[in-house]
Amino acid sequence: MEIDIGSEAVSQSNSTSSDYTLISKVNPANKAGYLTRVEIYAKSNISGCKVGTFYNISGTTYKCRDSAVIGDVPSGSKQSFTELNIEVQTGDFIGIYFSGGSICNPIYTGDGYLHVSGDYCDPDDQTIYTDSGFSGGKISLYGDDFMGGAVSAPASITYPETDSHGEFEVSWDESENANNYTLERSDDDGESWDEIYNGSGLSDFQSIESAEYIYRVKAANDENESDYTTGDTCVVDYTPATIVKSENIAVKISECSGGV
Repeated sequence: MEIDIGSEAVSQSNSTSSDYTLISKVNPANKAGYLTRVEIYAKSNISGCKVGTFYNISGTTYKCRDSAVIGDVPSGSKQSFTELNIEVQTGDFIGIYFSGGSICNPIYTGDGYLHVSGDYCDPDDQTIYTDSGFSGGKISLYGDDFMGGAVSAPASITYPETDSHGEFEVSWDESENANNYTLERSDDDGESWDEIYNGSGLSDFQSIESAEYIYRVKAANDENESDYTTGDTCVVDYTPATIVKSENIAVKISECSGGV
């Protein structure tokens, strides 16, 4: 996970009632991307819930950037909602609207939140908010880019069967529900493997010596990883260019007396 926004969803002493749009002033987004998971701790069963990202226009005027419908949120424990796709930019705040129930927050602690009566949690909704001086707490609402669940192995891995230059690209298919890939290489017919790439990309450039290589790749998310997808042998056979260094030889011609 790289993105986080809002405050930890935990049980707290107080609650905020329904039919308000609330924007948390705590922990603005540290990075741009998409929120894939939201966590909420309801004080009483919530219904008609939406969660969105908001940014400041001026003063206490805020605009909703993007949102997702959550629906019902049971009370009594932290509830996680995944497979979301809520756009967020660095510095955005997370917010919530619900038509019934209440969400946890303490009394007079933290940086608080903004509130306005009614539903302003759809993209491009804009209005003037009031600072929550009456409770001023951290609402139990948090978001990040966590990705979990089952992840499939890449369908294929591609690279040449032979190469005469020692330079080529290894690429692989994107896996569903994955946010990271690990590429490994073997030069002993699969007896041992070296990790040569780990990241979110779908290819890696090779610059290697003559030998026989095998490549394999696996996909992963924040919770699980897939089996490996292994390719065939690649025979690299090339001779590096030889650099011949010439030496300058100085010849001194002495003056001779007389003429020709």
